[in-house]
Amino acid sequence: LGWSPGGDREILDKKELITLFDLSGVVHHAAIFDIDKLNWMNGEYIKKKDDEELFDLIFPYMKNADFVKEIPEGEEKERILGIIRLLKDRIKTLSQFVEYADYFFKDVEIPTELYEKVLKGKDYLPEVLGAIKEALSELKDYNEEEIEKIVRGKADEYGLKGKHVIQPLRVILTGKKVTPGMFEVMRFIGRERVIERIERFIKGWQKG
Repeated sequence: LGWSPGGDREILDKKELITLFDLSGVVHHAAIFDIDKLNWMNGEYIKKKDDEELFDLIFPYMKNADFVKEIPEGEEKERILGIIRLLKDRIKTLSQFVEYADYFFKDVEIPTELYEKVLKGKDYLPEVLGAIKEALSELKDYNEEEIEKIVRGKADEYGLKGKHVIQPLRVILTGKKVTPGMFEVMRFIGRERVIERIERFIKGWQKG
């Protein structure tokens, strides 16, 4: 039992559905509930929401995950809106925001598998990350463009390709292999958290 408006369109608003629906177009096939298709469609609706609407919908999940205690204001509200913009094209359900955004709000643990694949044996990391940390701490305008200049610039200074620094940074700062653009991620994690996580990694490396 199904109906479609014809063509390739799958996302329609309520008014369009009312206007286009025709009972004679309902086909005699067994009804199928496709959870993957439902999640895809839900993701499409999430993409269409503006950031403020999504903030209101996601806030209860953030509070339940202990990301926030109360509705944030000012700079923290703007930071969270920025995080929502980064992730809205990636999440399929509102609850997924918690899974995708945890490293913006809480300390991260580096999974052993990622440590082995991405960090182990790269003896240059403590020195180059230390240089990046110092440069970030002195940065006047902490934004993605300036962050990128520092990270790529320090990689060049040490004779490294950008990816040989950026991917280890991703793992150290987020505990994940895949994230949105790293320099935007670093901006919204915040300078203080970024520096703390780099310092913690360097200390752990020095301990053996």
